[in-house]
Formats: sequence, structure tokens, C-alpha cells
Amino acid sequence: MGSVRSVAVGAVWLFVLSWFVAVVVAKSGGTASVPLTAKTFDKQIASHRLALVKFVAPWCGHCKRMKDDWDAAAKALSDQKGLLVGEVDATVETKLRDRFDIRGFPTIKLFVDGKPVADYNGERTTDALVSFVKRQMTVPVVLVNRSAEVASLAVNKERPRVVGYVPQTLSTEERAARQSQFEQVARSSRELFPELVFYQTSDLEAAHALGVDAHPQLTKETAAVVVVRPHSESESVHERTHIFPWDASAETKADQGNGGDKAEPLQQFIRLHAAPLVGEISQTTAELYQDIGNPLFIMFEDAPHKPEEKGTSIMKSMAKKYRTRISFVMANAGTLARFREYIGCTDGKRFAIHVLGEDSNYIYDGPTDESSISKFIADYLAGNLKPTLRSEEPPADNSGPVRIVVGKTWNEIVMDPQKDVFVEQYAPWCGHCRSLEPAYDELARKLASVKTLVIAKMDATKNDAPGEHKARGFPTLILFPAGKDKKAVRYEGDRSVSDMMSFIQKHATHKFTIPDGASSKESEKDEL
Repeated sequence: MGSVRSVAVGAVWLFVLSWFVAVVVAKSGGTASVPLTAKTFDKQIASHRLALVKFVAPWCGHCKRMKDDWDAAAKALSDQKGLLVGEVDATVETKLRDRFDIRGFPTIKLFVDGKPVADYNGERTTDALVSFVKRQMTVPVVLVNRSAEVASLAVNKERPRVVGYVPQTLSTEERAARQSQFEQVARSSRELFPELVFYQTSDLEAAHALGVDAHPQLTKETAAVVVVRPHSESESVHERTHIFPWDASAETKADQGNGGDKAEPLQQFIRLHAAPLVGEISQTTAELYQDIGNPLFIMFEDAPHKPEEKGTSIMKSMAKKYRTRISFVMANAGTLARFREYIGCTDGKRFAIHVLGEDSNYIYDGPTDESSISKFIADYLAGNLKPTLRSEEPPADNSGPVRIVVGKTWNEIVMDPQKDVFVEQYAPWCGHCRSLEPAYDELARKLASVKTLVIAKMDATKNDAPGEHKARGFPTLILFPAGKDKKAVRYEGDRSVSDMMSFIQKHATHKFTIPDGASSKESEKDEL
């Protein structure tokens, strides 16, 4: 039997992007997709201007389902000069898997001039793949030589734009390096942020004509990237203009606005400052905010927001103050009802901080005024708030072989220093959890006579474990040995009665003898 596989849960994009189900339509015909190995990879990638590469595993169901669409897309693109469509069996080519940090299948990467510039996360259909590649084949940056050319470009000042200024005083090699870097950033950014327009110029007057107003850091001799948000934002010119001093590595400290001071790479800087002052979390924007990586301050609304509404104006005011450290977004309470329930922002509550990665939540339940909300955010940033933990009410009868844990009884049951506690965090909709249930119930029955041991479970879609013990996948199985420290030991073995029993016996503080007949293998389950 192999290792346990879990269903990843928790991050905001799971709930937003889970609405989307790619429709896979089988297509006939051959393939123009080139198999790549560690020996051929670099030569093949370097000999093509663009390369779209799929990393797969033969056992992966998603890979199998998209094969026909991938092959059809490769065939449809076979006449594109300078393009390679290839694939890597990551179970064989482990050096390539590790080199590109492949953690899931299929992973599709775009390479430009031999360098990886973006992951493809769109629909796994022929049409979507072909459209993506054809977009990438076009030049992503508009080159402007003189200010007189700007008038003919019909610059839409209602769209966010990025202006790369490369002064003529730089050497030819330095200008070429920045142009290549700028193009790569533009390619990777426009899939997440399709409204974003990239311009590059070596003429300072042209930069000003593109909407870059005078800025003390922008001089005739200084290379810089300037992000300009639309005029429609309720900000002054300087509030919506952000400048990145562009050294060769593009890792310098940037103008972070109000409050931020950490070094940001060019790509992150652009996405952070090009995003709307107050955005909307949805299927199309979730990946952008995931990529930015800031905590989200969310306002749930029952209807589309209006600029003059009180909550909207407060959000904009708070965003001006904290946007480099927190992303401010509106969320449709109806469309995102499942996500709203998941983070616990219910019973009339409208505001919450959701921390991506940690999957922790801080629910605001105070007055709807700017001063109170600002203090809530400031307290969070200062580390003065504790995450909000969801909890159902404890069951009236909890005498079964498997003890039921809820958020508010976690410490009482799981952290009881007198007991060894083996607890499952599950989701009712999780197929792996449902498959585990018979074996887990049998485990509890067979060890019911061990009075120093508790077998427990908790519905993690309605209850939260504290801090680092919160489930990152379903099912999550953890043993908390008896004792003062209760140091958690995660179970990563097979989901069989005998293996779980052996694990508990090995790691429990209170040693016990397995009851007669309890070690039989008749109840073992096949790998899920």
C-alpha cells in the first residue's frame, strides 16, 4: 500500500475557484507534443522562443483526462514558428521535477527564451490552451520611442498601466537586459491581470505623456518601473502612482507607500500596486490575490457595491492606509456563501480578515465606523488579535466509541494531559473521509477497553483546531500523546485498522496491550 493522499483545503482560492469545472472534450488525431527528458530538455527549450511544457504523472487522473485536449492543442499550434509544445514524465525525470519544484499534476509551465516565466492555470481545454499560447506569441510590451507617438496609442487611463523607463545613458547590454526582464514580467502578469497594459520607453517626456507625473525618484538617468492605477480611483495622483527603482536584479527596495518597507521583486511590486484600491474577490481575481499574498480584508455584500455607500467609502479609506500590507476586497455574499460560512463570517457579520496560507480568520463584530475598523486592522497588524475559531455546540450525548470534538471542546478533550488522543479532522463531502469511516469506527471499537486512550473526530468544515493543528487536508489524523506538552504526531500511514493501531501503540505515552482479536487484518482497507 502507498502513502496517504489528502484533499487540499483551506485557501481562499479553493472555494472561489471550485465553482469552475473544466469541460474536457475528447478529440481525435495525432500529437505534436514532444517528450522531453533531462538530457534533451535544455537544448530543446533554448532552441525555441516560447515553450509550453506539461509535467505529468502516468497515474494522475487529471493528466489522463486532459491528454486528448493537450494533444489537439499541440497539433493546432504545430505551425507556429519558434514554439515548442512538450511534456515531461515527472515520475521518471525526477531531476526536472525537483529543478522546477513540481508539486502537483499536471503542472504546465511557459518558458520564454529558455526561462520559466509563468504557470498556466486556466481551463484544460484545447481552445483555452491555444488561446493562451497565441496571446503569449504576441508582444506583451508596447515600445514608445518619442512622446509624439503617445497620442496615436489611445492610452486608456481607466485601465491600470505599467511604464518601464530605460534611459539612453545605460549601455546597450543593460537596456537589453531590462527589456527582456520587463517582457517576462509582462507575460506572467497579464494572465493574472488581463487589464494591465505595459509600455516601455527611453524618453522621459514619453513617460510623462503615458501618465507618469513628475516624481522625485524618476530622473532622466534613473531606470525605473512606474505603476499607475486608473483615474477612476478615488486617489490623488501620487497615491495612485508607485515607482520601483530598477536596478539590474530588480530586487531593490521600492516606494512602498504608507507603511510597507520590505524588499519586493519587480513582479510582486507590479501586481500589488496595479490591483484596484478596493477589488472584488471572484473566480477571475482569486488567483491574483493569492499571488499577491497579502491577508485579505473582506467586506461581504448582498448586492453590488456603490461608491457612495458607507461601507465602500470606509474600505477605500482603509485601503489607502494599509494596502501594502493588506488587500481590501468586496465579496458577493450570495455567490460566496460557502466561503463566508467556512471562515465563520455569519450571523450578520460583514467584515473579516482572511490570512492566505495560514488559513486563519479574524472576524470583526464591532461598529461600522472608520475609527473602530481601523483599530481592528491596526491590532491585527500589531499581533494583538487571536484568530476566530469556529465551533458547533457540543453534542448532548458523546458516549460513543468515537468521541465528537467541536471547536470549543478541543482543549478539554484533545489536550487532556491524562489521555492519549487520536483525532481525525474530516469534511462530510470528502470521499477519502467517507471511505475511512468504517475502519476508523472499528479502530475505536477495538480499542474501547484502553481507558487511557481516546479516539475522536471533528468536522473541520464547521469547527477549527487551534493554530498549527488546523487541517491543511482531509482527512488529517493526529495523535496527541498524554503529558504536559501534548506534542502532536501526524499520522501519514495507510488507512487500515492494524496500521493505525500500531502507530498509536508506538507513539502513545501510556503503553497498552492490543486487545485479543483487535490486531486482525480482516478490516484493512485498500489504499484510497
